[in-house]
Amino acid sequence: MVERNLPGAKAVKSLKEDPHRLLVTILVGNNIVNITMSSISTTIVGFYFDAGTAVIVSSLGITSMVLVFGESAPKSYAVENTELHARRVALGLTAVEKVLWPLITVFYYLTRIVNQITGGSPSMESTYVTRDEIRNMIHSD
Repeated sequence: MVERNLPGAKAVKSLKEDPHRLLVTILVGNNIVNITMSSISTTIVGFYFDAGTAVIVSSLGITSMVLVFGESAPKSYAVENTELHARRVALGLTAVEKVLWPLITVFYYLTRIVNQITGGSPSMESTYVTRDEIRNMIHSD
């Protein structure tokens, strides 16, 4: 993508250079958005229902929205349009990484420490075989 000079390709390349940091950035961003949406929703619904009902209604509503618009639909699209989707979100992720760098840095190192203590390995950092590499393996025989 970089060689073809496609928009966003350099940002994708930069993000792929540190997969662990990319994962932490995505997780921190997702959690901030999801928790904030739940808090705001519960507060708004709380004006109309008692606290217990507000929590239940907000939890079900926000969970449904996150599953459809934040998980299922975007991931289905991304599977079919991997390069285009990666280039579209890369610049936004780079901006989020810059804005949230103190928080991301803390969780980046905390997860490394937890992995060392528990004997886990950051599997995101291992090299994966790409779809094109698999196709080349199949067609080369």
